[in-house]
Amino acid sequence: MKIINVEPKDIHVTLDMSIAEVNMVLDALEHAEIKFPGDDKPELKDAAKFLGDVFFKTLSDLSKELKGQ
Repeated sequence: MKIINVEPKDIHVTLDMSIAEVNMVLDALEHAEIKFPGDDKPELKDAAKFLGDVFFKTLSDLSKELKGQ
């Protein structure tokens, strides 16, 4: 995996990942457990929600598309 391009704006990062690497990330995320140190950092809940609802879903959809599902 390597970063191909970073564009200023909101920061756009282009990644070069093999399907095997995408599937490894998905496997790790499927088995990951996020624990919060308390309610003193509400941004962590937003980050976890983004990780599951956006990042994971995007990679999962890509993996399914590449497998022809």
